[in-house]
Amino acid sequence: MLYLYLGRKKGYRHSGDVTFDHGFDRSNIQKPFAKRVIKEIDKSEVLGKDSIISPIIGSRASTFLSGSSKTLICLMYGEGVGFYLEAMGDDCLPFLKEIADSKDIYMCTTTMRDLFSYGFNKFVVENTNEIVTDRKRWLDLQLYYLLEIDSYEEQV
Repeated sequence: MLYLYLGRKKGYRHSGDVTFDHGFDRSNIQKPFAKRVIKEIDKSEVLGKDSIISPIIGSRASTFLSGSSKTLICLMYGEGVGFYLEAMGDDCLPFLKEIADSKDIYMCTTTMRDLFSYGFNKFVVENTNEIVTDRKRWLDLQLYYLLEIDSYEEQV
């Protein structure tokens, strides 16, 4: 299940770069889910435990993967780290849905996204601990919490 906090949340990471590059078991890139992510998001192939080949750049270490791919891989194979939804583009949302269908993941966001367009039909908004199953309610919650952030930043 996806647990999503609307707004900034202390301790959440803006992308998977640091988590992936420092201390994460990068051999996870050899697992089927990670290979699909790398192929679709980075247009690259996994050669080995820490080796990727790109048709444009050539052979490289996995630390050169995009932040989007790293974030998805960390969410799938890591535990206890929350990320900002802004760490990934819309092309990542089907993968995020797949992860959320298999385990609990925690994210936060400061921007509006229509998760229902990407197959999400049930998730928890942590601000209210509400299970959201309706697009209109999702829009209402985003407007309430995210417009509050924008108006605060304009005052600062």
